[in-house]
Amino acid sequence: GVEEVVTDSDVVTSWKGMKETLMVAFNTIQARADGRETGVASWPWASVERMAGRLVPGKLTIVAARPGIGKSAFMQQVLLRAAVEGVACGFVTLEMDEAEVTERALSMMGRVDSIGIRDGRLSGEEWNRMQEAADLLETLPMWTEYSPGLTMGALRGLVYWLQRKAEQAG
Repeated sequence: GVEEVVTDSDVVTSWKGMKETLMVAFNTIQARADGRETGVASWPWASVERMAGRLVPGKLTIVAARPGIGKSAFMQQVLLRAAVEGVACGFVTLEMDEAEVTERALSMMGRVDSIGIRDGRLSGEEWNRMQEAADLLETLPMWTEYSPGLTMGALRGLVYWLQRKAEQAG
């Protein structure tokens, strides 16, 4: 096939013909069909998975909406589920610090009301569920990064760092 590398200040591209890409596509599809593709996580909700498909390793997923709609809570649920399934995950937030993210994870995984956590009013049973959630959370392959004002270049660097960290963790 025709292959030419064009270099511009920010653009590097390598053109490939369909003949070259079809074999890769069929091999990937066959690996999925055979259950050999690893690291693929499912969405916590069947309706979302029907519309969006499964999460695929190496693919960036961006959720966008107006402020206050619940993007962070939505994606944190997705990542927690993936981490429970053994998929290494990174949660990058521009607005919530690590303590807020962790409190929300404790609430989600322990099924404890977040208002009770925020106000420090928890029953004995809620404390127990939160401790069980903490015991599980500390074993998950999941990392949190709080970076207000993050640029795309810095995000790329964070992703490479996390990939190395996940590989070291096994």
